[in-house]
Amino acid sequence: MELNEIITIIITTVIIPLLTWGVKTLTNLADAKIEQIKNKTVRDAFAEARIELEEAVFTAVSETQQTFVEALKVDGQFTADDAKEAFDKSFQRAKEIMSNSGMEIIETATGALDALITAQIEKAIKELK
Repeated sequence: MELNEIITIIITTVIIPLLTWGVKTLTNLADAKIEQIKNKTVRDAFAEARIELEEAVFTAVSETQQTFVEALKVDGQFTADDAKEAFDKSFQRAKEIMSNSGMEIIETATGALDALITAQIEKAIKELK
C-alpha cells in the first residue's frame, strides 16, 4: 500500500466522520443556545410587561380615587353603583395607559389580560385605603 492510499483511507474512515460529528454537535449546541436566548428574551419581555401593567393600574386607580371617588365620599354618597363605576373607570384608564405591546405580551403569555388587570385593581385599592 502506498502512502497516498493510506492517507485516503484515514481521511475517509476517520477524519470525515469526525468532522461530520463535530459539525452536527456544534450545530446542536448553537441551536440550544439560540433557544435559550429566545426563552430569556420572552421571560424578560413578560416581566417588563407585568411591571408596566402594575404601574398602569396603580396610576389609573390613583387617578380615579382622586378625581371621582373622593368627590363622592365628601358628599357621603359613595354607593355600590359608584364603586362599580370607579372600577370601570380604573379598568379603562389602565388599558389607555398601557402600551399595546405590553398588553399583547401579557395576553399572549397568559390569555388573561383582563383578569390580571382586575386583580391589580383590587390590590391597588387595598394599598390606597
